[in-house]
Amino acid sequence: MTIPAETELTAEARKAISDAFDTIEKNLPFLISLTPDERKGRVLMGDRNKPFVERTLEGAHIAPELLPRSIVVANIERQLALYRALSPVVARMTSLAEQIEDTHSQVGSEVYTQALEMYRHFKAAGRTDGLDELIDNMGKRFNGQGRKKKTPPKDE
Repeated sequence: MTIPAETELTAEARKAISDAFDTIEKNLPFLISLTPDERKGRVLMGDRNKPFVERTLEGAHIAPELLPRSIVVANIERQLALYRALSPVVARMTSLAEQIEDTHSQVGSEVYTQALEMYRHFKAAGRTDGLDELIDNMGKRFNGQGRKKKTPPKDE
């Protein structure tokens, strides 16, 4: 899939997007950032564990006397409500982030492919006044690439 060349992201649109992100961040003041180690070291709720959590809370209402005082069921219920409220936001943001990343990657690929084609044309045309230094500079991008010359084995 190609992105039409006339596609642009205007300054006005970028400002509106930035403002929208500001609004999202303002409305989610409780967001946190985890370190990679913190991400690895936690258990995940997931779809399979949600019914377990709900049944456990149901049990907490049936027999609250079995729980230690350190477990505050109302707090857990509020956290579950927050989890449920965030789920569609996560789904939408994830989908949007994937689309943005895919578009960004595709546009970059298209631009780079076209630049490679232009570079091949410049090289094929041979040395041209005004382009010599530029072609040499562009060629540095490929230093160290290509086929390696095999050195013949030394006779013992």
